[in-house]
Amino acid sequence: MNTTTRKSHTKTLLFLVILLSVFLIAAGAILARTILGAAFHTAPPAFCTHTPELTEAAGGFSLPDYYITNKVTALNRYYIDDQSDLWGYGSNEYGQLGNGMVLEPGETTDTPVKIASGVVSVDCSVNGYFCIYLTADGELYGMGSNMLGLLGQDFDSTNYYCRHDNKVTSPVLLMDQVAYAQAGMESITALKKDGSVWWWGQYMSTYGTTVSDSEDFEKTTEDESNPCKMLYNSPRKILDNCVYAATGDWTGAAISENGDLYTWGFNIFGECGTPVTEDDFIRTPCKVLEDVAMVWPEQIEVNSPLEEIPEQMLYETVYHFNTFVRLKDGTILAAGRRLGDQEKTISLTGDLIAESSHTYSDTFVPVEIRKYSAENIKNLIRRIEIGTDREAVEQYLTANGIQYFYVANYSEDTREHTENPYEMLTEDQTYFFFFDSENKLTEKGTNLHAL
Repeated sequence: MNTTTRKSHTKTLLFLVILLSVFLIAAGAILARTILGAAFHTAPPAFCTHTPELTEAAGGFSLPDYYITNKVTALNRYYIDDQSDLWGYGSNEYGQLGNGMVLEPGETTDTPVKIASGVVSVDCSVNGYFCIYLTADGELYGMGSNMLGLLGQDFDSTNYYCRHDNKVTSPVLLMDQVAYAQAGMESITALKKDGSVWWWGQYMSTYGTTVSDSEDFEKTTEDESNPCKMLYNSPRKILDNCVYAATGDWTGAAISENGDLYTWGFNIFGECGTPVTEDDFIRTPCKVLEDVAMVWPEQIEVNSPLEEIPEQMLYETVYHFNTFVRLKDGTILAAGRRLGDQEKTISLTGDLIAESSHTYSDTFVPVEIRKYSAENIKNLIRRIEIGTDREAVEQYLTANGIQYFYVANYSEDTREHTENPYEMLTEDQTYFFFFDSENKLTEKGTNLHAL
């Protein structure tokens, strides 16, 4: 073989090696995405719940099917027994047990207190501020903090923090002729027997497009222009001709007699299913969808799956920036954060003055609902390999219904918080992920041990 032929063979071999390398790199990338559940590019995003059976279309709509008979938060448990008696125990800082007493902050009672008889449904603030319950004859009662007049009592409008000294320690009648009611963090939504929907209290999130003035935050009276909250000091009718109404901590929804969905409240990431605007709130209910059979703001749940107050409350199935619906044909849709490809940067993130960027969809899109399993989550996270791109990790977690957020760093020099894109936490801080400056995963683990 002469020198020219040998050089030609060498060049050909080198070309084949390069071509094979490119193929292997591409194949490796495809394989890596397959290992991470590459279906997130075609399959709908997943969300988790302890009660996926709620999303299954079975039979017609019956309001009593959605009565809440067991409610557990980090501070209290309320439950209705077989005799329709309402019981509660736990914290009583605001008089929320309705027994005419209060306990010091941090004190609790483990002995159930009988609150009322003839009760069909109960709900309470996730923060323990107040409790409401509905009787068989349609009377809605409340007890606990009368924050901003929520429980119908006079309050000091000059003191935003009046929840601490304006306590209703025995049940008071809030409304009659009520068919159904739910409690938000600081609000109440009620559906009356005549089909009218009433809302009062306040929606005020720990997130905001801009940082509001502290005076707006502390306002105690109604102001439609207040950028950081939506507030009614007393019950206000907002809709007619409805068969169902619900509220999350910050967003409300109702279904009309003909299956139209109306939403109101916090809409920072399109969770109301309507376009995002400069105002973070939808202050007047807006029709956003038709042929709706059921709606769940923020969490797919009726009764709490727990029967005791846990040592540590987890919120792994609460999606504050999403609203879920089941259409009459059984299709499951959702709107809000980490759906779609619209992007938004906000300035207030989790009560911290820190910018963070988010993707969202302000229209309802198909999603998958999965039964939550801590063991399954652990196994899914184990499959994420060191060296994986940060974006691929985000997509994988979203595709599998695993919530995550980035740690915010505080600068002593600027006295500001900034989002740290190199440190991610998931599952109520159970798991952590560290990334390098090239956005590659360098370490992952739990609070107890590496995976």
